[in-house]
Amino acid sequence: MADAPAVVLYMSYLGLGLVRALGREGVRVFALDPHRDALGMNSRYCTPVLTPDIKADEARYLD
Repeated sequence: MADAPAVVLYMSYLGLGLVRALGREGVRVFALDPHRDALGMNSRYCTPVLTPDIKADEARYLD
């Protein structure tokens, strides 16, 4: 099971908890959030991926 990576969206408290739980089990985790300073983006258990902010740049999501 640890071979399949996980994608966790929005790194609030819930996202951070998911990242930690999955990471401790050896799952490779990609953390996606539009805010670089979001709580879970700096966890050692994930690879952070900065995404466009849908509120600030809605047109990029419509393509």
